[in-house]
Amino acid sequence: MLTNLKNARQKKGLKQKELADLLDLSSKTISNYEAGARDPDIKTLIKMARILEVTIDYLVGLEEKTLVEQIRDRIAELNRDELADLLGDYIEVIAKIK
Repeated sequence: MLTNLKNARQKKGLKQKELADLLDLSSKTISNYEAGARDPDIKTLIKMARILEVTIDYLVGLEEKTLVEQIRDRIAELNRDELADLLGDYIEVIAKIK
């Protein structure tokens, strides 16, 4: 089920033991998740996605790329005017937050 767990964990620079500690699980459990021998409950899956900064869809293989990779690809497709508009919108949003 967790098709991309190992990849997401490695991209985050975590060892199985480190991820296990963050999730209050054993490293064997993480190993079982990565091997497809076990599936996490929904609470663990949500926590895992937050820690690894990916979507649940990515973890379970419904998306081939992480959200960051998808955004990077979309930005690369924009022309100069579209990018300027997008950055202008972003600056407006940030200004409202402060």
